[in-house]
Amino acid sequence: SIGLFTSTRVRELLIPASVNRIGKYLVGSSNIEKLIFLHTGQNPISVEQWSFMIISAGGGTQSTLPDDFHMYVTESWWNGYLSRWWNGAGTGIYYQWNTTEGWFTSELVRSIVTFNPDWGQEDWQTFADTYKWTEDLVNKVRAQFGHPDAIEIKETNIIG
Repeated sequence: SIGLFTSTRVRELLIPASVNRIGKYLVGSSNIEKLIFLHTGQNPISVEQWSFMIISAGGGTQSTLPDDFHMYVTESWWNGYLSRWWNGAGTGIYYQWNTTEGWFTSELVRSIVTFNPDWGQEDWQTFADTYKWTEDLVNKVRAQFGHPDAIEIKETNIIG
């Protein structure tokens, strides 16, 4: 029942665009809530079987991601790369999302949220409010895409 980030305090994990392969058992049984891919356009990546799973004590695979887990990908990567595989065109990314065999489950696919690193302050504010991103995280991600100028994200404490 071990994954790479099992029992760590890591909550946010940024995957640089230079990474072209995700191995087995990366985030299964972890506390990671935000898995952020910094890939754009046609940056290829191989996501191996069971990347989001762990081997259970009984020897089977299981997914044990936090309830509020989300995988974040850029709009250009999603639209220019990932969606073609799911439409059946096949682009060389190695995963299946509609199986229970330990690859991308439909629940994992539903966790995917797209973002645009070129958004302005208003769009980032809405995104940060919706997905609980801090100003620091927004600006860290923006900087990875060549936007060194920080933008202000106002903390909103919605009481409901």
